[in-house]
Amino acid sequence: MPCATGAFVVGIAAGKRWQIADLSSMLAAARRCLQGELMLNHRDNVAGADAALLIARIALAAIFLYSGYGKLMNPAGFSGYLANHGFPGGLTYPLALIAGAIETLGGIAILLGFQTRYAALLLAAFTLIAALIGHRFWDIADAAQRGNQLNHFWKNVAMIGGFLALYVAGAGSVSIDARRGRDARHI
Repeated sequence: MPCATGAFVVGIAAGKRWQIADLSSMLAAARRCLQGELMLNHRDNVAGADAALLIARIALAAIFLYSGYGKLMNPAGFSGYLANHGFPGGLTYPLALIAGAIETLGGIAILLGFQTRYAALLLAAFTLIAALIGHRFWDIADAAQRGNQLNHFWKNVAMIGGFLALYVAGAGSVSIDARRGRDARHI
């Protein structure tokens, strides 16, 4: 964020330098700065931000579309996986369908930039739950398997970070949210 230093405020809003004439002007500039109007790290001030957000959405959506489709095409397979992880048999099939639907619909929403912030929070929570259920490295004695599950656990944590960044940044201009005027800084 730009700072008031002496008699100058340097901002990036229009690539200009402003000279503060008096204390009231300095306070007004500080207020605009605090309100985010002059933020140096605002995504609108980053070259290629919308392209980067589109690529991020594609990358984050890809694994969920693939995995969700697999669960929906073979819910019995994922149901067995859940049963092997201690879930009661009567719940595993409906949970497999729910998981497949969340991954597929959430992935589509992220990919298209539709209700992006809500979809990002949903998939961040889903990914955390998946990490805690499916990558319990702390329960594994074999060093190689433990290391493998540890890597998968941290991969999930990284995806959660990506979803939280997408929640903060929004979908960008190449999205349904932007076309509907829903890609504001706040939800």
